[in-house]
Amino acid sequence: MYSDIEIYNSNITNNIARNISSPQGNQPGEGGGIMSHSSNLILSNCIFFNNEAEGGIDSSKGGAISNQGGDIIFNNCLLYNNYAQEGDAIYSTSSNATLNNSIISGIYATQNSSNLNITNSIFWNHNPYGGSGIYISTWNPGSVTISYSCVKNGQSGITPNGGTINWLTGNIEDDPLFIDPENGDFHFFANSPCINAGTPDTTGLNLPEYDLDGNPRIYEDRIDMGCYEWQGTEADDNQLPMTSYQLFNYPNPFNPETTISFSIVGSEDNEQKVSISVFNIRGQKIKTLINKALIPGRYSVIWNSKDENNKPCSSGIYFYKLDVDSKTKATKKMLLLK
Repeated sequence: MYSDIEIYNSNITNNIARNISSPQGNQPGEGGGIMSHSSNLILSNCIFFNNEAEGGIDSSKGGAISNQGGDIIFNNCLLYNNYAQEGDAIYSTSSNATLNNSIISGIYATQNSSNLNITNSIFWNHNPYGGSGIYISTWNPGSVTISYSCVKNGQSGITPNGGTINWLTGNIEDDPLFIDPENGDFHFFANSPCINAGTPDTTGLNLPEYDLDGNPRIYEDRIDMGCYEWQGTEADDNQLPMTSYQLFNYPNPFNPETTISFSIVGSEDNEQKVSISVFNIRGQKIKTLINKALIPGRYSVIWNSKDENNKPCSSGIYFYKLDVDSKTKATKKMLLLK
């Protein structure tokens, strides 16, 4: 309370804010991941998923985050698969919130003169409260100012309830073409409309140097919407999925596990020898995760941050490589934080 809270490069997962018994009855849970009161909250390169605020007599609030009375700043954050009756992702009251380059898969509920300033962010795959991805309470409503962002159903995806919507330049409502959002993969296919669609001027956004994959925050000449920067791994922006090899991991940064996903292309019944290996920053192989014949398709494997001798690896940058028929098809970087 009455302090600044700064959280960087963190995964906040599988937490529950339970309802409690009181003389007034069952009081709802609030803030499944974080509950902040009269404090300023600054989050950068953070992932919130599978957090929940349980209901009581009243509605539960803020599956991932509940904030009352302080300001919130999000930079490069991903919030998905969180649940509450009001605000699957975030519930904010008497609080100003700034979102830069974030992906919110859930409801953003605001009330009591809360003002939202949103840039380069994506609101998609939410469980609608009042039919919207961004919801303003009828009680002393605030405002939403949004630019260079992707909102499902566009401006109609915001329920104002008497509040003010400032729908500025660069907003879109096209499908962002996430690779596999149902399973937590919010990377883009190469023909995503969110690539190179962020604001041309990033001054004042306080962006981290790297995206959630540990890649440079700006690739090519313009920033992408959301928390992942597309790295040009597919040559043709008009191609359909599964026309080139793909390799990525999530979450990233991670502790202690991350899922490495990859795709193999070719004729349907043509087996290819596939290997996924992990290397340290000195280029030394520390773990082989897959080494077998596979037919074309999408696959994933979990790395538990242990080496071939089942010993835990230390914090730091690691590389993982996809080889197909003894030829390297892709190499990516990941960050283990302990």
